[in-house]
Amino acid sequence: MPTVGSAPLTRALGVLVAGVGLGTFVTAPRAAAAAAGNLGPTPDPRIVRVLGARQVVQGAVTFGRPEASTVGVGAAADIAHALSMIALGFAVPRYRRPALISALLAGATAALGGLTLLGERPTVAPGWRKLDD
Repeated sequence: MPTVGSAPLTRALGVLVAGVGLGTFVTAPRAAAAAAGNLGPTPDPRIVRVLGARQVVQGAVTFGRPEASTVGVGAAADIAHALSMIALGFAVPRYRRPALISALLAGATAALGGLTLLGERPTVAPGWRKLDD
């Protein structure tokens, strides 16, 4: 599989996503309380821990396979998560702040994945030849 334009940059994205996920996983009760602030109930730290674990896995896979398809799937997962958190924030107002913070972080990592994909160079499919050959 072809790597994304810059494999080191894509691997850095994987490290960043995994690092954020690991930090969230390890500090789930504090992260949940910080996201809630003084505006509502604190989300269940178990849920925050699961979301952190998802990011660790996503980051590790991105690091291990710095390919366009891997980055694209990760960005799609982040977009789906962001949209679900926006919906939750509007459906359950008491969790609006933590849901929108989660959506913002997911949107940011999706955007970073998209920027990584923009650096990809077009390639020729196997069995095809370039027109200038």
